[in-house]
Amino acid sequence: MNRQKITTLIGFAIKSRNIVFGEDQIKSLTKQALVIIDSSSSEKYIERVKRFARTNEVIIMDELSSLTNRDNVHSIAILDMNLANGIKESLDN
Repeated sequence: MNRQKITTLIGFAIKSRNIVFGEDQIKSLTKQALVIIDSSSSEKYIERVKRFARTNEVIIMDELSSLTNRDNVHSIAILDMNLANGIKESLDN
């Protein structure tokens, strides 16, 4: 996993406003390209976010707050398919 590249791609998503933070925002979306949930979240929270996700692409990842450079981030949704694909490819490396 290439954490630096993932951090960069999430930064691009933030700058281009192709990201939403948190369960409530994810729930309100009609579609997302990728949902990432922090591994330190409770099982109930993870299952709830998975249920609300409008995509089959849900990833559980460590230290999501450090990847986004924000405090208390438990889940995000990437809206842009190209950014989502780049993140998924970085996970495989």
